[in-house]
Amino acid sequence: MKENRKVTMFFELLKGIYGFQAIERQWPAPEDIQLRNKLWEQEITKYTPEELKAAIKNAQKQMENQVKEFLWPNVGLILSGAKRHSCAAHRQFLPPPKETKEQRKERIEYGKNQIKKLRDIF
Repeated sequence: MKENRKVTMFFELLKGIYGFQAIERQWPAPEDIQLRNKLWEQEITKYTPEELKAAIKNAQKQMENQVKEFLWPNVGLILSGAKRHSCAAHRQFLPPPKETKEQRKERIEYGKNQIKKLRDIF
């Protein structure tokens, strides 16, 4: 999806949940809209359309639950919900790759040197 289309899509979805009047009040003039799009383009284009839609859905849910931070369009706060589902607890943790014989030898040698240094101190 083209970058400027993503920005337009995001703000149209925003208009859908907050209403035309709230968006119009926040960005009344065409110059304000252009500036808004320019300011938020870099951040918005980091996300896929699906992630942006998820962020909007999250904002809508928060509005329905009367969470005061979501009662007015706050673009930064809404975008922060775009990747909420991909936190560290949901990643697959794989075991570290097997070490080579060379790495094992280096690790053992390093350990021996460190023990020798400690013995020299005491």
